Amino acid sequence: MAVYKVVFDSSQAAVFKSAGNELAGYGARLRNAAGALDNVDGGLLGAIDAATGDWLLRLPGETSFSPIARGINAVADALAPLADVVKLEGVVLERSVDTYKRAESASGTFGTGFSVISGDGTAAYDDFGTYGGAQNSPAAQWDDLAGIVRQYFPKKTDREIKRFLEEFNTVGCGYVAISNTIFARYIGRADEFEATFGFPMYTESGELNFNAAMIDFYCSKGKIGSGTTRESRERMWESYMREHGIAVDVYNCAKPTAGNYDSMARRGEIIMSMNPLCLRNENGAYVDVRKGGHAVVVTGVTESGLFIVSSWGQTYYVDPVKDSGKLTYQQVAYK
Repeated sequence: MAVYKVVFDSSQAAVFKSAGNELAGYGARLRNAAGALDNVDGGLLGAIDAATGDWLLRLPGETSFSPIARGINAVADALAPLADVVKLEGVVLERSVDTYKRAESASGTFGTGFSVISGDGTAAYDDFGTYGGAQNSPAAQWDDLAGIVRQYFPKKTDREIKRFLEEFNTVGCGYVAISNTIFARYIGRADEFEATFGFPMYTESGELNFNAAMIDFYCSKGKIGSGTTRESRERMWESYMREHGIAVDVYNCAKPTAGNYDSMARRGEIIMSMNPLCLRNENGAYVDVRKGGHAVVVTGVTESGLFIVSSWGQTYYVDPVKDSGKLTYQQVAYK
């Protein structure tokens, strides 16, 4: 029997992710440089007009720096998908290491807690940055999100925006859970994502832009100050996607099990609603139990049959058997 040795480790996965982030950063710098050249062009034309008033001194259709600026922007455009691919390579490599380690130590089959939603390779739920979106995160980044809020509420002051985003922490779980699902659709197509939604797919640090997605959706469709239900999420998300030219079907689904989770997840991401809140650690012990409803995204299943979920940007677990009476499910299937 042949024996194969794994010759890479998690540190090499981190190198890929870091390289991808650097590429994304270079793309942003190149775009800034192109913008600066355009500004130089504008300044030159203004100076010529002011000094001579002679329009004949203008180059036909463009100025001397215009071709250079276009070339720089073309390089930046090419870097964006390359950065996505390099970062994704790091995620795949990291999960390959994890899979190997589990297989090496297990006596039988091993669980799919490492698995990717719908098998599409999305980095939405990994160890780089947050594990999905976090409803308490926008308040800390209010200045970055003020522009999005003011698209819908132009008269809000800075203080009002801060308060608005602080209140989101108390009602935002459903908006976060369902907005998390859009990123898998655009892996490798960051430019298309930005053209569709009007904000970048990644932050300047290279993380997926969860905050912008959840707040844009909340401002656009949400009942401000109120949480969501399965019915309202279906109505609001389908409407929001329709306005952005995306076909999606959000529907209540049967309860997934450890045995059928993978096959169900291929049809679309699964959102779990719970009431009361009942989150566990990887050993199955409760770590957060309180009154009130909560919504999370199911991202995998462990060897022991616990569902892995994304909540507040972190990894938690839910027992689908012991907590069965507290749970309902919804699926988000993009067409």
